[in-house]
Amino acid sequence: MHLEGLDHYVPPKARYPYEIGRRQSLPRGVLLSEYQSRGLAVAVTILRHIEQPEDLTFASDVLAASSINSSWYGLARRAPVMRRRLKLPILAQTDRDYAPTAVDLVHGAIGELTNAGGFADRYTAALTECSNEVQKHARSLGRIIGNASLTIACVGMSEPTLHRLSGLPDDLVQQAVRRRGLIALHQAHMLGETIGTPPSLAQLADPNSDVSVYWRRQAPTGALEAFELATQTHRAA
Repeated sequence: MHLEGLDHYVPPKARYPYEIGRRQSLPRGVLLSEYQSRGLAVAVTILRHIEQPEDLTFASDVLAASSINSSWYGLARRAPVMRRRLKLPILAQTDRDYAPTAVDLVHGAIGELTNAGGFADRYTAALTECSNEVQKHARSLGRIIGNASLTIACVGMSEPTLHRLSGLPDDLVQQAVRRRGLIALHQAHMLGETIGTPPSLAQLADPNSDVSVYWRRQAPTGALEAFELATQTHRAA
């Protein structure tokens, strides 16, 4: 799946002398990486605290769009090749009695985002140390976030839709999964036009970012409550 987009997000200015001094000592890119790590943690907490279909649909749309843009920034930007590809989640199952449910997809997305958090920490460390493996870590992080974004894109599927898919041939199931990924790409573009900046995971760590403001204004009640809990839990020190 071809990726496009760009993370234009700029973290807010520091207000306190200690934080101002700390930021001035950081190598380029570290601050944005810190916000991205917190954004991943926010996304995980959100998914852990929503259950209702309308909340899952809203959250999956915004989180998938934000993740797929963040993936492009790390995986494809300045890449030495024209294309970078992501792997679609496998929803087709040999044993139809064990076809994935909406809950399974949420748990899968949580696991992938949690794993991405570990990669994000390694990327931040590489930036801090000015390591010559920064680009390697950026590509690894971008790929795992991108793969997670495609799983998140499927989270919004209703139980009836998943049940119908379980009765289809494997190739048709995976075609439906691919369509969800393409929809996520389109929604990333459309959401960027709506809020004025391309959505990204880093913006989830800033309560005043365009993505956060959009979430508070447009989210259903359950998704809003989960967002408020997540941003309070993972707010910057």
